[in-house]
Amino acid sequence: MHVFFVIDAGKYEWQSVLLTASLRQFASGVEHVTAFVPQRRVSVISPKVLAFQERMGVAIDTLQDNDAFFASRYDHGNKVLAAQAMSGRGDALFLDTDTVFCRETDVSVALGEAFLAGVSTKGQLWATRKTAKWAELLNAAGYPPSDGEALEQTLPHLNGGVIFFRDQRVFGPTGDQTLGEAWLDMASRIDRLEFQDRRPWVDQLSLCIVARMLPPESVRTLDDSWNHSLVNDLEPLRSMPKILHYHGGNRTHKLRRNLGMGIVNMLLRDDEDFGDINDLVALSMETQARHIQFKEEAGIDVGANARRHKRWNKG
Repeated sequence: MHVFFVIDAGKYEWQSVLLTASLRQFASGVEHVTAFVPQRRVSVISPKVLAFQERMGVAIDTLQDNDAFFASRYDHGNKVLAAQAMSGRGDALFLDTDTVFCRETDVSVALGEAFLAGVSTKGQLWATRKTAKWAELLNAAGYPPSDGEALEQTLPHLNGGVIFFRDQRVFGPTGDQTLGEAWLDMASRIDRLEFQDRRPWVDQLSLCIVARMLPPESVRTLDDSWNHSLVNDLEPLRSMPKILHYHGGNRTHKLRRNLGMGIVNMLLRDDEDFGDINDLVALSMETQARHIQFKEEAGIDVGANARRHKRWNKG
């Protein structure tokens, strides 16, 4: 299994350190690991982060600017470009950067006989429930627009944060596209429809539509332990999942409360740059200014929460 993820500048830098440390500690069945870095960010990402990834045997690859594929720059689109870049590299596992392995996990067994596997989305798939918009969206995807909402109910709602897929060409009119290629094609088409409320869900919507192109038996729904989401669950973990999706932003306090400092410190022990959670917090503080700057440059409101980062990390 070839594991890959994206390291953008800002919060994704410290998250990538923890992800890779946990991957090396707990994940088996992994043949290669690749971190994709947007070309425009390579020069601003902490050299310590890139050096850490290389020490851990992670290959660093670059992604071209995604605004060539979308209506405008779309950071979530980097994962889709990375999936497309994986074509020809073997069966793969994509991980959002804010995920962490928590216990021994053989990633090679997740797909079974399926082509695509993931955990069902627990939250809202899209901001709108308007039938007309679903009809328009699915029509753009090549489906008859007769009843978009009813068709939406048949879509496999896989969370795009942890996705397993085979490196086979089964999509497209002549079956000449891999999942990554089909995903990028569909995401580009959806984004260029320019629905006012299409973002940030374009990657999720397009993945669901591409998944529906497969026979139902080719899509495997995994249990929640493969992608345990902490979006709404703020209580301490009762049992350790295989993969924790902590949606942490720069809030390292969330890891302290739900995962525990002991596990984080164990994962980072003895590293020359990141020996424990305090080093991780220091990195998150260092990268926070960049994160806010890049969001503001893109016209994204980072809100008061991001600016309270320093207080949060002291809590």
